[in-house]
Amino acid sequence: MEKSDTAVASDTRRMTPVPTPLRPLVSPVRTTRASSAAAGHPARPPTSALPAMAPLDASALPAPRVAPARRTPAALAAFARTPHEVKLDRAAAGVTKASLLQTLRTLCKDPLFQAREASTPAYIAAANWCAEQLEAYGLEPLGDDVGGAPGFLQWFEWDETFSNTTSRSANVVGVLRGAGPEPRKAILLSAHLDNLSAAEKQYYHRSEGRDLSSYEGANDNTASVAIVLDAARALAQAGPFEHDVIVLIPSAEEDYLKGAVAFAKDPPVPLDRIVANVNLEMPGDGRTEDVYVYGAHDARTQRANPLFQRAMRLSQRTSAPLKDGLTVDAGEGWYARQDGAVFHGEGIPTVLFQGGAARGHYHTDHDTVENLNMDKVEVLGRHVCRLVADLADDSAPLEARGARGRPAGGLSTYAEPIAKLEREGRTPKTNAHDG
Repeated sequence: MEKSDTAVASDTRRMTPVPTPLRPLVSPVRTTRASSAAAGHPARPPTSALPAMAPLDASALPAPRVAPARRTPAALAAFARTPHEVKLDRAAAGVTKASLLQTLRTLCKDPLFQAREASTPAYIAAANWCAEQLEAYGLEPLGDDVGGAPGFLQWFEWDETFSNTTSRSANVVGVLRGAGPEPRKAILLSAHLDNLSAAEKQYYHRSEGRDLSSYEGANDNTASVAIVLDAARALAQAGPFEHDVIVLIPSAEEDYLKGAVAFAKDPPVPLDRIVANVNLEMPGDGRTEDVYVYGAHDARTQRANPLFQRAMRLSQRTSAPLKDGLTVDAGEGWYARQDGAVFHGEGIPTVLFQGGAARGHYHTDHDTVENLNMDKVEVLGRHVCRLVADLADDSAPLEARGARGRPAGGLSTYAEPIAKLEREGRTPKTNAHDG
């Protein structure tokens, strides 16, 4: 319906805007004061008259909310470690390339210690130096009495196989005492210190023309001794452990394991207390990831060795798991040709850690510090330290000494494979037990 003219005029009047008078422009401050005064409110004081504010106390403020960081798999694994695993990791981390290299340079490059044939003054000087290191790390001596008190050297005599003479030498023996109740068990950690004898060098020269006049023996077996010394220090710092750790650095390994035999014949502690032997040979040849462990001279008895199984299981938590040494043995019989074979024959579960024997360096003048794979020496050393710490901190290890000549876990005596190798002509008598 259309609107009338009167209604339209009325709507027009209502829609016409009423003009607002213009206000003079003033500054914002004056406008505020003027407005306040006009409204009957007191004028706001100038800014300079305001009281000073107290400084902000940041500590009184609530902490800002931060989103939790995403944990990586490695961080989660570290978070999940038990106190025992933390202890093992701390011990293993104490074996370092820097300290290993320092020991190697001392024993291989210092003229005082070179040509470490078992019965020479150079060997005795090196043995005394190793004893001083063990004493500095807090180990107690287990050797022969010196002036009414035990020393670190265990002296013995033997008839040399290659020269028909009677010689005298010494093992280095010390112990890191455990904190458990007596009688404590003991773990034996070993690596031989002696180099090739003069007679063996003559044999190589006559038969193969090798010049061994400047032989260092860095891989065989000074690097292993460096690991044992580093592990002794690392274990002392990470302890205390429940059981004792006996450190044995035998002599005359290159002459049919005579130093280890002397220890077994006259042990400073009853052999029944020793539940495991961890022995080292040639740790620094080949690729870093190729670290081998032997638990016997054949696969069947190796599988039954609880110490071998423990070593393999522990290594699975590391970035470089151990490998079965028998897979690369190739008939060499390395397990039978090392000091651990003596303790194996005494019924003590034994493992041999080895880096492999590169044919180009073994028993040649190329066996030098410069030709070592130091990354590999460190990796192998940390495996060894972790295993010894795990044994020493185990209140009830499965490892236990069996009957003489028939070690626990079904291991057979070491004399059998040695005799077999010699009968087959694969191991000359002049090189039968050199490691």
